[in-house]
Amino acid sequence: MILTIPTDEEHTLKTERLTLEPIVTEHAQEMLSVLNEVELHQFIPSEPFELEQLQRRYKIWERRISKERDEVWLNWAARENKTGELIGHFQAGVRLDEDSYIAYIVNSKFQRQGFASEALHEIIDFLKSHMKLKNIKAWIDTRNKASTGLVERLGMNQVDFIKDADHFKGTSSDEYVYEMKL
Repeated sequence: MILTIPTDEEHTLKTERLTLEPIVTEHAQEMLSVLNEVELHQFIPSEPFELEQLQRRYKIWERRISKERDEVWLNWAARENKTGELIGHFQAGVRLDEDSYIAYIVNSKFQRQGFASEALHEIIDFLKSHMKLKNIKAWIDTRNKASTGLVERLGMNQVDFIKDADHFKGTSSDEYVYEMKL
């Protein structure tokens, strides 16, 4: 498989209610308030970000490919079309071995309104049509019922369970692995 890096134009996705913009360093300031709710970090190892941390991360993501050139990174800032507000961050990783994954964080103000589902449907369509992928995975903390429900509604199936997959914030975290064949 040859990894191709989409152009900004190809990489910008639109849905009825959202525009998914390729993340660049300039998104960091605006995204800081979207991602820095403590509750959003309950099921992930990271803590809320400092601006400089987010800027460094986004600068690396702007390359859209790993240093080893074995994984394409597709990261989007999702903006509500109606208000222009950023609602969250979505990502897809496409590996040279044809394994791919999705991940996401949506600000609590925009949860339970179908935005994540809408964005992920568009991303999955993009991965299938543009990147020619046949398989997508998601690793989700077993305690995150909203997220497991979301991927199940998308048509993903649980294919694995990883006991003690991670240890953070004083506790062990188990993970489900979900998969969708395209």
